[in-house]
Amino acid sequence: MGRVMDYFNRIEDSDFLTGRATDWRADMPWIMGPKNFAKVMNGRYDNSTRLTKPSGIPSDFFHKAMAEIWPDEEDKNDEEKV
Repeated sequence: MGRVMDYFNRIEDSDFLTGRATDWRADMPWIMGPKNFAKVMNGRYDNSTRLTKPSGIPSDFFHKAMAEIWPDEEDKNDEEKV
């Protein structure tokens, strides 16, 4: 039970996942995704390690730029198959 509470506390503390840093926020399907559990627990969305969207930059541009910096593991696997 401790890891589950730690997981939800990390989400609550994350400016990115709660929408305090961007126009996007994690919804319940995202939160319940098994791959996302590992990302959250590994600190990928901790405030100290996560870049936030500078004001004035459109969200879609920002998310595309972040995807190039931090591609999802799923995306890496797809690239390897090509």
